[in-house]
Amino acid sequence: MNTRLIQKRENCGLSRKELAVSIEVSISTIEKVEKGTRRASPDLALKWGRKIGIKETQLFKYFFINKSDIMSCGDGNEPLQPTG
Repeated sequence: MNTRLIQKRENCGLSRKELAVSIEVSISTIEKVEKGTRRASPDLALKWGRKIGIKETQLFKYFFINKSDIMSCGDGNEPLQPTG
């Protein structure tokens, strides 16, 4: 669950539906990204971030880092795998 992203959307006073309509994606896409079952594409992250006031330099923190990325074993040279 991406609580940071959900909180940011809610702080902007947007429902999932309102956000989806404004950035031209389905509500299920919003739900899946917020639940962590799908990763946002860079283009989607940029549109979404602009809508809810996330600076471009902060997009990675909101959209692409999760505990499994940070806690994985390995040398850090493995490519990130999509989660959905």
